[in-house]
Amino acid sequence: MAGRHVEPGRDAGSEPPWAGGALDSPSAWRPPSGACRGQAILASFLYMSADAAFDYRRLTIAERLQLVEDIWDSIAEDADAATLPLSEAELAELERRRAEMEANPGRGEAWDVVRARIIDRMSR
Repeated sequence: MAGRHVEPGRDAGSEPPWAGGALDSPSAWRPPSGACRGQAILASFLYMSADAAFDYRRLTIAERLQLVEDIWDSIAEDADAATLPLSEAELAELERRRAEMEANPGRGEAWDVVRARIIDRMSR
């Protein structure tokens, strides 16, 4: 089994979770409870041969969207000002918005109000 990733607790000679039966493809495998679906999708591809490149195009659209969401969430969790510094233009825009908010504190609406309005419009 050289060149294959083996999940902790799994025998090196065992097949990946989707091998045989109803789970005959990586996209059919579903994560265990508590696992992030995108992480499970990506992890399922790690069972493939080391010389096989990860091809995101083999994922369904829903799986790709979940993977992108999970990658974005992981960046947000791990990033800080040093790893993702803001540009001068971004800093200027934040300062402009802060100044506008301080000058007009009653202007704008709370997110829950805006969200409710959007959901109401979409349900019509």
